[in-house]
Amino acid sequence: MPYYSDEILDELRNRNDIVEVVSSYVQLRQRGGRYVGLCPFHREKTPSFTVSADMQMFHCFGCGAGGNVIGFIMRIENLGFVDAVKRLAERARIELPEDTGRGNAGQAKLKEALYAINQKAARFFHAKLMSDEGGEARNYLYERRVTGRTVKRFGLGFAPAGWASLCAYLKEEGHSDSEIERSGLALKRDNGFADKFRNRLMFPIIDAQSRVVGFGGRVMGQGEPKYLNSPDTPVFNKSRNLFALNYARKAKTPELIVVEGYMDALALFQAGFENVSATLGTAMNREHCRIINQYFRGKTVILLFDSDSAGEAAALRVLPIMAQQNIPVKVLRIRGAKDPDEFLVKYGPDAFAKELTGAKSPTQFKLDLARVKYPNLDNEALVAYLNEAAYVVAAVDDPIERDVYITALSQETGVSAEAIRGRAESKTAPPLDFEHSEYRNKPQNIKGVPEGVLSASRNVLYWMASHINFYEAIRDNLSADEFPLPVYQSLAREIIKIRDAGRPAGPGELTGKFENLTDQQYVSLVFASVFPYNNDDEIKNALNQQIKIIKTNYINRMIEESKTNNDYELLQKWGETQRNLPNSYI
Repeated sequence: MPYYSDEILDELRNRNDIVEVVSSYVQLRQRGGRYVGLCPFHREKTPSFTVSADMQMFHCFGCGAGGNVIGFIMRIENLGFVDAVKRLAERARIELPEDTGRGNAGQAKLKEALYAINQKAARFFHAKLMSDEGGEARNYLYERRVTGRTVKRFGLGFAPAGWASLCAYLKEEGHSDSEIERSGLALKRDNGFADKFRNRLMFPIIDAQSRVVGFGGRVMGQGEPKYLNSPDTPVFNKSRNLFALNYARKAKTPELIVVEGYMDALALFQAGFENVSATLGTAMNREHCRIINQYFRGKTVILLFDSDSAGEAAALRVLPIMAQQNIPVKVLRIRGAKDPDEFLVKYGPDAFAKELTGAKSPTQFKLDLARVKYPNLDNEALVAYLNEAAYVVAAVDDPIERDVYITALSQETGVSAEAIRGRAESKTAPPLDFEHSEYRNKPQNIKGVPEGVLSASRNVLYWMASHINFYEAIRDNLSADEFPLPVYQSLAREIIKIRDAGRPAGPGELTGKFENLTDQQYVSLVFASVFPYNNDDEIKNALNQQIKIIKTNYINRMIEESKTNNDYELLQKWGETQRNLPNSYI
């Protein structure tokens, strides 16, 4: 059977948003960060089918069907794994390798060459920045208060003005014209190749695995465009990368600050805010949100765009996308400066840290924008303002949150809360009662395994995949073999392999490790049945109990096996282990 690498399958899932794909078959209604509808795989009157945009998975609480976008196409079109992959590749206009046998390493070899070229190009640019040729670029960095330490940490560089100096260097390093062209660093001319970047300050774009995947370049002096990015290549797409991602993902903070430009990111990083990333000259989109969910799940994103109408419009565009992806988000509009770099120069890091604490919720941000339009609340302006505010409040799903804003609006304007609530309710429809509807059935008992053991296994696997600190504690105290089902044993091994490689274990990727639809269903249930906890202490207490449940079940299985085999030595060993099980593992 044809084989597709993890990189190909990752790109396939990233380019086929599950909400968009499922919506072409099922009518979905949004509820918070999830979408619900009537299941296409069994007959029902009450919606039990849910699609998660942030996890890129679907699950039906009625019939139990579940999986990622590949699994959905397999089920809905009655296709095998390979044909489903081909169908989605065609949809996303992805060219699959002609020979997909395991022995074909052509695509992998090309990517390896491109990573090597980018790394050498970054060193070439950095050396040029530090040479006499880089004087103008160094002066610019000095004027922007970028320190030598920051220059070195981010590998900043300079592309000289010559037509083909980088191309000549890469050819000396043994790279072919074809490889150099595919890297996006060269442009084909009638008389050969020319460097794409010339007379520009260079910003290497480094992925989460610390590989140079592309570049951004700022022109020195006059010239257009002011900023230029690498074109799309097999290892780079500007809509699916963030600048400074390699540093931001290591920051031990509960927030991720997202800014618009390279220099804003450098200024904040240099001021001690290492939890910052920047878009690459393109508006934030669904792909960026997927990156955030992949590497920063659970963190609050603080959008820090320029304090002008363009920055406000950019924030308004991305907020609904983040809501769809279930990303906690706030918006910060800094006062007294047009951007973070200018603010830090004027007021310093301590003042910026204080500003961060004042970041607004999406609802408050929208209400503030509406209020600015009506500086004087005479009767006519008051009606207009509250009409606009009613639309904002109507979009709030949570009834308590909605009531808080309605009360605040009433206190601000003197109009009764009942009147404002009535206007808001006239502009929205009640959400589907997803949490308490009749279809939230318990998962079916499998192969005689007690439901409590299955439930504990799903919860432990979820926290292994989603929380790095809990993962390490679980890995050190619970082996994959101790899980009750082969599919969950395999899932545990996949999580360990991905986590130990330093990558986050996303549900979409994990589900994709299983080609069997039944296995996909069991894996999807791990992420569909998340237990609610108020804080880390509650999670730890629950995990300690659940690990013990799994271990006890495993030991009981080993005891029964020892009895069947008349192995009294093993029987004695497992009995001793059972008696000495600790109560705490995390």
